[in-house]
Amino acid sequence: MNYDPNLTLCMRSAEHVVRLTFAQWEYRQVVDVIVTANIRGLDVINQSVENLYDSLPTIPFFNDDIGEDDEMAVFHVGALECTDEGLEGVGWLNEMLIKAEIISITSEVKS
Repeated sequence: MNYDPNLTLCMRSAEHVVRLTFAQWEYRQVVDVIVTANIRGLDVINQSVENLYDSLPTIPFFNDDIGEDDEMAVFHVGALECTDEGLEGVGWLNEMLIKAEIISITSEVKS
């Protein structure tokens, strides 16, 4: 892959595909996430984890800390169902992230 930095110069956005690998014990889950932005490198990887977290399904529960109904994210790592019980957000996913790779970059096509 040619990681051309010119694709994000002069406020241009590029479409990055990031392959994220998550693990819990022997369970693994690989997810490809698209990030379209004017960023490069580690910022792209951080944004891809945020994008993934924002796309996860949630389940309702009663939050004793605030005394109200709330929702927590659910992520399947292989056959294992993981829930964000501590409501940590992206940090919860980051703790399971064992590999991240930008596998492609293309210029953003404006329609």
